[in-house]
Amino acid sequence: MNPQVKVKPDDTRARIVEAAEALFRRLGYAKTAVADIAADLGMSPANVYRFFPSKNAIVEAICQRCLSEVEEQAWAIARAKAPPVRIHRQEIVNDVFARRKSGETLISLALSQIKKQGAGVVVYLREGAAGVQPAPHGTRAAKSEKSTASESKRERLWREVGIGAQILKDLGLQSITLLSPHKLDYVGLTGFDIKIAATQIIGDDAR
Repeated sequence: MNPQVKVKPDDTRARIVEAAEALFRRLGYAKTAVADIAADLGMSPANVYRFFPSKNAIVEAICQRCLSEVEEQAWAIARAKAPPVRIHRQEIVNDVFARRKSGETLISLALSQIKKQGAGVVVYLREGAAGVQPAPHGTRAAKSEKSTASESKRERLWREVGIGAQILKDLGLQSITLLSPHKLDYVGLTGFDIKIAATQIIGDDAR
């Protein structure tokens, strides 16, 4: 007889979590029972309950694993030397349809650069989020008073830079490579002790 291979409890827990996540994605949380998870693993439901007291406990383990993976990625970014960063304000139409000469949007170009470097950050400022004002529509303000419109735009830009800078600081970044379609001087970042080591032009003006 072949001796039975003793499986470590942590390995069994990991198998249960992996199988449960796959079933939740395929069948949905409500339609997946502990019995389904057990059957997928070739074990009894009682054996699953030896490791997790309930289905909710399995979900918590899945969430904890996801959070751990995100934390590892965040630390990898923080340890990188001047990782690429794109501070991007939401513009739904342009983000989806405005293609550059390369055939890509600014978001996809930024993600491509981050992929090449192996680590990076896209700070996506959603319209309506705290501190992110809606972009002005129409040209009435510009026609009536260009200086006021310019001041408003500049104030909005500084507010958004501040929000992005706080997020970067929370990630532990001190030096970044700014991804932008044109040269910008984000001096507001220095107030958060974040240095722009370089600016990498993306889009039609990239060399």
